Amino acid sequence: MSEPAGFRCAYAIDAARDHGGFSCASSPDFCFFCSFEPDAVATAEADGSPGGSGDGENDLYSSLVDLVNDLTGQKKELDLIVGVVASVYARTVQPHITWETPAGGAVKAPEWGKASIRRHILHSRQFAGLFPSVVRGMFHSIICKQNATMVDEETGMVVEETRKAFIDTADAYRKWETWAASMAAGNDGRPTKRGRGA
Repeated sequence: MSEPAGFRCAYAIDAARDHGGFSCASSPDFCFFCSFEPDAVATAEADGSPGGSGDGENDLYSSLVDLVNDLTGQKKELDLIVGVVASVYARTVQPHITWETPAGGAVKAPEWGKASIRRHILHSRQFAGLFPSVVRGMFHSIICKQNATMVDEETGMVVEETRKAFIDTADAYRKWETWAASMAAGNDGRPTKRGRGA
């Protein structure tokens, strides 16, 4: 399926065609999480310690996944998470891996840029818990900006247009939090059916 001239997909579904989107599939940049896979039985250390598989790539992968999840659980901001992941990757992962490129080449110790890290942890479904915190940050910023222009400095009266916009934002935020709590409870955002007496 092709898009009309002058338009493009909101979400890349064809990596060979859909460039410039938000997902890793729409970018040619190296992504460690996309290029390597976890292995539940891998126990090797990165230096090939006895008893391990010798390369340690899967251990390194799981360690970075755990790092993102831990920082997300601590409600750290996106930029801080990206910075920490970039630093840990460069220090403990990058020297030990070789990336087999889609074109068939091999790149030793590939660089993983912050833009690629941000793209993956924010827009992939692997770290779904992070996106709601970003949306909350958006709501907080909008509400603070609305509050800053809520009252006319000369008259001391509430600006009706801003007040209405604030009420709309607060209502949308309430609905978002209700949905997010429902998702966290594991019912995919669907209203919970309650029986009699519930």
